[in-house]
Amino acid sequence: MAKVLIIDDDRSLRYTLARILINAGYEVSMAGEGEHGLALFHQDKPDLVICDLNMPHVNGLTTIGGLRAEEPSLKIIAISGGGKSMNADGLVQALETGADEIMIKPIRAADLVTQVQTMLGTPVEPDGSSNQDPP
Repeated sequence: MAKVLIIDDDRSLRYTLARILINAGYEVSMAGEGEHGLALFHQDKPDLVICDLNMPHVNGLTTIGGLRAEEPSLKIIAISGGGKSMNADGLVQALETGADEIMIKPIRAADLVTQVQTMLGTPVEPDGSSNQDPP
């Protein structure tokens, strides 16, 4: 089963994204900020990381840069809804820093699952469900 790490300071969004991905057949771990996310990355060895850009303490760009430096082949999706310190330029910076893909909040469940499946090479059934073994 593929592992996904979600790093986002918005607790509600973090749990919503996790629920969507668990229902799609992924193992999910979560962190509320970049430093904890990096620690969980070392512990859980995820196949893909979803990282918010606008977070306190260690922001998403720093987190993505650290992840990319440690694991060049890691799949990374940067997410952002904007905010005071992050605009469209931030998403471009995320790609330059090492994110493979970007998604703008709000994120539709179907779009999230499709993006994760595509990045991990997970087969998609005609009904949109994952062809992974159930948890």
